Amino acid sequence: MYFYHQGSRSIQKKFDGARLAKRLEDIRVHAELWPDEVDQINNAPFFFLATAFNESVDCSYKGGEPGFIRVTGPNTVEWPDYDGNSMYRSLGNIKMNPNVGLLFVPFDGISPRLRINGEAHLITDPIRVAQYPGAKLLISVSCNHIYKLSLIHISEPTRQ
Repeated sequence: MYFYHQGSRSIQKKFDGARLAKRLEDIRVHAELWPDEVDQINNAPFFFLATAFNESVDCSYKGGEPGFIRVTGPNTVEWPDYDGNSMYRSLGNIKMNPNVGLLFVPFDGISPRLRINGEAHLITDPIRVAQYPGAKLLISVSCNHIYKLSLIHISEPTRQ
């Protein structure tokens, strides 16, 4: 699976961004979680989940006590789903299209943002789900692209 598709490539070419995009892909994109990323995920109180199927696009907040989402393998993460509002937009999209994006933003102005693109699987095995009291099911994501980006501080322009 490619990190950039033809649409991305054509715009990179138009705005002379292909070299930088390629360099970022070479040094920042990976398929197995680095130790600091494992810590960031295992201690995250929330993240944002993006899903889509045809015209149904959804971005939702997923949160809980730190540790509610956890790394379960070198390139897998897992979290329980609790019925928050009975809409099941994210889960419905995942059922139809397993491609997802996860975004971890610490909001401390220092820590890097972490993006994960991967393939989600809905886990309904009662024994596994029972490990999380009240959970309806589990979502496991196999990470295809992991991308960490440190915040870039840009000074405010001088006003005249």
